[in-house]
Amino acid sequence: MPSSSLEDEQRQPSEPFHTSSTVDLPELDALDDELTKGQAWCLYLSHFLSMWNSRTYEYGAILFIQAAFPGNLLPSCINGITETVCVLISSSALGRWVDAAPTRLRPLLLTIFANRITLVACCILWLFLLYTPRDALKKVMFVIILLLGMVEKASRMTNILSMERD
Repeated sequence: MPSSSLEDEQRQPSEPFHTSSTVDLPELDALDDELTKGQAWCLYLSHFLSMWNSRTYEYGAILFIQAAFPGNLLPSCINGITETVCVLISSSALGRWVDAAPTRLRPLLLTIFANRITLVACCILWLFLLYTPRDALKKVMFVIILLLGMVEKASRMTNILSMERD
């Protein structure tokens, strides 16, 4: 009988959680990437202010459009449609770009920079557009503002993807 118990022990599989020094376990690099509490608060505050800035501009742009083109809702519709179509077309490519980045910090910084630059340029152009008496120049400036608005909306969506994804 002792030989059968020895055979049973040899037939039993080894423990499933058994680790030895020869087994290569993946190292946990995530511990090195953790944020401190202060860094997390700064990141969340930056994201909050970025979204507040974008939402305020989005609201202000409608007011600026109505001030520049009184009694006409067509420019407001064109603005909304172009920004939405831009995001629909570019969101997949921008999402792949964020996923392919080695860290989320680089896309986050680039989108914040692009967002700020386009908002400043749009505000300056709105200032000139509101005080321009010529209709042809107003239309050209409005097209430039639309293009910058599409960049702003795409950078905002990419910022959201990179910040809120994980």
